Amino acid sequence: MMKLQTPIRTFDNSIDACLEGITGNAALREALIASKADLLAVEPVYRSAASRGELFTIPPVEEDADDEAVVIGSLRRSELIKLYEQYLVPRGKPGRSVYSDLLNAALEECPFCGGIGVPNTLDHFLAKSRHPSFSILPFNLVPSCRDCNMGEKGGGAASLAEEVLLQPYIDKDMFYKEQWVFASYEADPPDEPGRFVYFVRTPERWDATDVARAEHHFKTFNLAHKYGLKAAQALATVKAQAEVMIARGLVYADVREIILQPGIERAPFPNHWQTGMFQALCVFFR
Repeated sequence: MMKLQTPIRTFDNSIDACLEGITGNAALREALIASKADLLAVEPVYRSAASRGELFTIPPVEEDADDEAVVIGSLRRSELIKLYEQYLVPRGKPGRSVYSDLLNAALEECPFCGGIGVPNTLDHFLAKSRHPSFSILPFNLVPSCRDCNMGEKGGGAASLAEEVLLQPYIDKDMFYKEQWVFASYEADPPDEPGRFVYFVRTPERWDATDVARAEHHFKTFNLAHKYGLKAAQALATVKAQAEVMIARGLVYADVREIILQPGIERAPFPNHWQTGMFQALCVFFR
């Protein structure tokens, strides 16, 4: 929904920071050193699949698999998860600087819900329990608000192309540069505050899979509701401004030119709630 810049910390940085923090587990440290090349080799596989919307093709570890089973190099599933939970997240560990840099790079805007929520954690785009090889891969660590991470996205692995959520770092540019979230404004009777209804309308040239992915992302993160609430909160101010203009002898064409069109143009990105809100009001104020 909202594009993120390339992570400012590399996979190599992440691995080395974890290594620096491993001081009391010689076996894990040796296994990570021995497996570093194998870990680095999975990054281009991940990035290539993500850029095509095909992360579902990377086989997950079975949910009931043995935690002590070797997953990559000489690293076990439990050890790969431990790298994140004990050496990247905890304050005071060298890896925490990587964690903080990734989290802060979002500038307090959750990319999954279009910046409505404030990120307070890193979400594993591919869950670390099912894809432990990516547990500390920066491209797989997405700053996320609590609602998107815990309540809506969940940890299930997509099994179909249509189920792959939009990957904020690497996904196809069209999801971020082209508008596919729109809104209508309904006021009945006309003097009531009214409400905004957000919906997906993708460009006609998009293929069926990309359309389904956009619709799946929109539904998964409950964006119709979240965007509708944000627009409703802003409506009172916009209507008050419009009423003052009309009272001073201006017409609705002036309202559109002075207030509404600039609101569309200054929206942070094409599929921001503000874009749809001002577009819908342009239609209403005719």
